[in-house]
Amino acid sequence: MYKDLLVHVKPHEEWSAHIDLAMALGARFQARVTGLLPHENLAIAKLLAEGPGGGGALIKDLQAAADACAASLQDRFAERLNAHGADGELQVAEGRAHEVLGLAGRFHDLVVVEQTNLSQDDINWSTAEEAAVNSGRPTLIAPRHAPSDGAFARVLLAWNGSREATRAMHAARPIWEKADEVVLVSGPSREIAPSITRQPPGDIETYLRRRAASVTVVDDRVRDPEAAARILAVAAEAKCSLIVMGAFGRKGLSRLILGGATSRVFRDAPIPILTAH
Repeated sequence: MYKDLLVHVKPHEEWSAHIDLAMALGARFQARVTGLLPHENLAIAKLLAEGPGGGGALIKDLQAAADACAASLQDRFAERLNAHGADGELQVAEGRAHEVLGLAGRFHDLVVVEQTNLSQDDINWSTAEEAAVNSGRPTLIAPRHAPSDGAFARVLLAWNGSREATRAMHAARPIWEKADEVVLVSGPSREIAPSITRQPPGDIETYLRRRAASVTVVDDRVRDPEAAARILAVAAEAKCSLIVMGAFGRKGLSRLILGGATSRVFRDAPIPILTAH
């Protein structure tokens, strides 16, 4: 069950649909919604200033701008919470978005972020991906142009037997248990257990059928990068409103490197994605 939701609020945008999605989920699950407003420029200026309290006029100007932004968004955030019938508050942080979300997200049941838009999110372009991998918590990535009421009547579960897919499946259970249908896209397993000569009982289809209202199985054996195209195609054909999948990625020398299927679905999905790493 979700009791605490964290949603990314961008200082350079007046409002975003993913915030309303977080609030709709907050109302649905009677969860508290915390908006996190990170100011990166102010943090960088303070870090670059010489000595404590340095930076002079620049920091004062950036602080004034950050305070004005927060005051404006506080009223809007409270207004939208009231409209959704949800409880929550807006919090302010200083630092890069993916870092503050990664830390704060560890004390929440679900982190809600907006899908990366390379043409507009030129600063911290990987915020959604980094938050999904670094927070250690389930992350809901919402498309910019696909507002959702959080009903999620038909859920696609991308399954390959991995730990990441397992974490995502269990993290999304409060949602898919209440859905009208779960569409299971099953691919080849990523797990290697060379010592097993007799498989223990249990399979994903049986597990889902004991808990979901209805399960439709699509058995596919495609691998990266074809898996992403297949997941997106099945989601469209079945008219799914949510994709649940594991996030496969690792940290490179200076940035996050995602698996092929993960990267494409995160970038191209026209519906929200609930993921876990």
